[in-house]
Amino acid sequence: MRNHLALALAASALLVPAIASADPDGNETKRFGVFGGLALHGGNISCEGDGCGDDFRKAGGADGHVGWLFNEKLGLMLDFWGMSSKENDTTISYVAATVNIRYWVAPIFWLQAGLGYGHANVKVETAIGDFEGQSDDVPVGQLGIGVEVVRGTNWALDVEAKVAQGTETDDNDANATTGRMVGVGVGFTFFGSK
Repeated sequence: MRNHLALALAASALLVPAIASADPDGNETKRFGVFGGLALHGGNISCEGDGCGDDFRKAGGADGHVGWLFNEKLGLMLDFWGMSSKENDTTISYVAATVNIRYWVAPIFWLQAGLGYGHANVKVETAIGDFEGQSDDVPVGQLGIGVEVVRGTNWALDVEAKVAQGTETDDNDANATTGRMVGVGVGFTFFGSK
């Protein structure tokens, strides 16, 4: 999975010159002040360490973001993202809240990175009842990349990919459990304008 993400980032970097000159609808998007939006994602949730399985679980989810644009290229935002997977009678959800910097490398191409906290929820359905549990909140890092495929003067529809990862260690730091969610989706963002 790490190789796929590295390949996607490298391919995107090679496309920057072409993207920089592209404007799908001929619209010049004006970005300033408050911005926010929503996205839907498909992807997977995985876990490495004690008590984790060895496979990825298909997952779906959504995120919401709100922030402030300092200029047309640079913004600071809060991002709330969650993905969930149900297989057999077990539902696993992973949620993260991060503070991110989003930077438009080109008019329609953005990169995002942030830090925050996240946790996993587990629900197991049995004949005698449901059992639920939640992990501790742990530090989470998040990376994102997106291309705006349709733009208006103060909005954009983009295709994006994101990854968030958090690691929890036990009291003696001998064992670590890492949770990760990866998603590819479609997002809509509304921008304030001058």
